Amino acid sequence: MGCRFLINKKQGDLLTDNENESFCEKEMQTLGDMSSFEDFNGLIKPVDFSNFPEAKTYYTRITETVKSGPNFAKHFTLVYWGCGTDCYGFSVVDADTGEIIAFNPVNGEYQLRDGYGLDSTYFVLDPVHAEQERKFYKIVKGNDGKYQLEIACTELSEGEMYEPAE
Repeated sequence: MGCRFLINKKQGDLLTDNENESFCEKEMQTLGDMSSFEDFNGLIKPVDFSNFPEAKTYYTRITETVKSGPNFAKHFTLVYWGCGTDCYGFSVVDADTGEIIAFNPVNGEYQLRDGYGLDSTYFVLDPVHAEQERKFYKIVKGNDGKYQLEIACTELSEGEMYEPAE
């Protein structure tokens, strides 16, 4: 039996029934080790666009959000923006170095799930429609000592995000 998602009134805020947690949700709980993540040093570095020069299209959104400080995985800032109905884009910036470690300008028909934070190493993109992949993104430290974002788990969504209007 698959996971049953309950829809909160707030758009995109998905809650799970604890008895019906999905495989990926359980897997991500076991991968939540924060020991390889340094605490934020308190000095926010200017955003370095050299890895993703195309991210300058969202210069103001990225730089202004980063100024507010980290909001994800101890010292990262997850910046997101809307790009239309059921569409958003995001970037992940290391507040300690200013380096953009991930940039994805458009995610059509997905919503960012609430629930990520300073004590979380992953975030979830929930699809709007059934039979689309739900994506669990995780920050990992590579062998070279640099942080990167990778898809840690995917699963098919069984239900629609929006209930049909009556």
